[in-house]
Amino acid sequence: MAEFLKKFLEQLQETFKKIPPGRRVAILAAAGVIMTVLIVMVFWAKNEEFQLLYSNLSSEDASAIVTKLKEKRVPYKISAGGDSIMVPSKEVYELRLQLAGEGLPQGSGVGFEIFDKTSFGMTEFVQKLNYQRALQGELARTVNQFAEVEQSRVHIVMPEKVLFKEDQKKPTASVILKLKAGKRLKENQVQGIVHLVASAVEGLDASDITVVDMHGNILSGGRDASPSAKLTTSQMEYQQNLEKTLESRVQTMLEDVLGRNKAIVRVTTDMDFSQVERMEENYDPDSQVARSEQRTEESSHGAGLPSGIPGVQSNIPGAMPTMQTAGTPPRAQKTSETINYEINKVVRKIIEPVSKLKRLSVAVMVDGSYEDTKGEKGEEGRKYIPRNQEDMKKYEDIVKTAVGFNQERGDKVEVTNIPFEAIDIMAEKREMQAEARRQFWLSVIKYSLIGVVAALSFIFVIRPLLQWLTMLGAEMAPTEMLPKTVAELEAAMGEMPTPQKITKEEFRKRVHEFTSEHPDRAAELLRKWLRERK
Repeated sequence: MAEFLKKFLEQLQETFKKIPPGRRVAILAAAGVIMTVLIVMVFWAKNEEFQLLYSNLSSEDASAIVTKLKEKRVPYKISAGGDSIMVPSKEVYELRLQLAGEGLPQGSGVGFEIFDKTSFGMTEFVQKLNYQRALQGELARTVNQFAEVEQSRVHIVMPEKVLFKEDQKKPTASVILKLKAGKRLKENQVQGIVHLVASAVEGLDASDITVVDMHGNILSGGRDASPSAKLTTSQMEYQQNLEKTLESRVQTMLEDVLGRNKAIVRVTTDMDFSQVERMEENYDPDSQVARSEQRTEESSHGAGLPSGIPGVQSNIPGAMPTMQTAGTPPRAQKTSETINYEINKVVRKIIEPVSKLKRLSVAVMVDGSYEDTKGEKGEEGRKYIPRNQEDMKKYEDIVKTAVGFNQERGDKVEVTNIPFEAIDIMAEKREMQAEARRQFWLSVIKYSLIGVVAALSFIFVIRPLLQWLTMLGAEMAPTEMLPKTVAELEAAMGEMPTPQKITKEEFRKRVHEFTSEHPDRAAELLRKWLRERK
């Protein structure tokens, strides 16, 4: 095997020596380029592609994750800010699962994992403090789940419990939010964070929670606000959304008929956000119902009623009363009746809606039509043609129907025909055409210059370089050593007899042998012959 390789290398060396010098340089240059490309490709293949593992990490989480990656001997990269870590793309998902199993990343602060490792010497005060820290950290992690929140911190103040209830202070809390770039929280989202914190802390009221952003703007709490003032933001959003909805409804409908950008619609609503509770009691005097009825009847029948002489005699014990009998048989009767009536009564508790549309105002501007005209000298122009009254009346009726027009409510709809094109359209058109022509010729000049530069580069750089590479071997040999005539060629062949002493076949044979042994010199000789004949 070694002998075979040795012979192969010797043959390769002999073959390489027979190659002209110019071609040797070209082959070596091409081999160098190929080797460079291969080396770059090998290094590029070995260079692993990194993918983002975690971003927006706190310093504690970043340090813990880097420590774990070092233990696992996993290559990693850290961003300039130190809050993002990148690992090889093929290991991203596996590492996320492994780190999640180890409780990383933990998020800002510490959570209830602080109680995973407890010491026997921990006092009650330290336990309470750790519980407060854990609760703050867990709440911060939950708030960070919002898509708009990049980072948050929660501070809770939990007063000590006292003996008397009237001396007990209420807990308070504050939330600091760092929002992502270009993001903002809506009012209902802020209230959601407030109620989330209030529900997680015993005895904490939502009114005792303050939410601020990193710029110091108060998002909730921190100021005494009446219930009506708290609804101001939502009321404004409701009114704006209603106006935009009505505008879009009318705008799209008119543009489908008139064309794009042919109508402008503006809607103004007058809303009543006062909340009214009304109690009504209505009595109907014509409608009465017997509520209760009571009747009493007394009657007496007999021989007569006892009678006697009034005075002391009739009242002495043992005295016999003197009975008197009336001339008519005695008779007594008594009847009483009581009926209680109730008048019909209707009790209503009416709570009017918080938002009520008091009045609606709609302003609509409609563009007319245009036609192209030509002047006496052939110049082009455009003539504005206004809409007729019949069309305008139709548009007004359509708008009233679309917005729910109510004349009794005091609504107002105004549809006006106004030309939108205040500028000279033809001048703008001519300017656009001139700009298009200018851009066209600029592109033509640019590409022409590129072509000229490419042609000059080929003529004065690439072509001479190619000629130099192909003729390098010939130029390395002195031109004086080359034969210039047939006599010199014969002399270079050695001692040769005169042409009269050799045959034509012998001469051709020797020339063929010379050209076979020295192809470069023969080619150069032919080039010089051709140049001399020119």
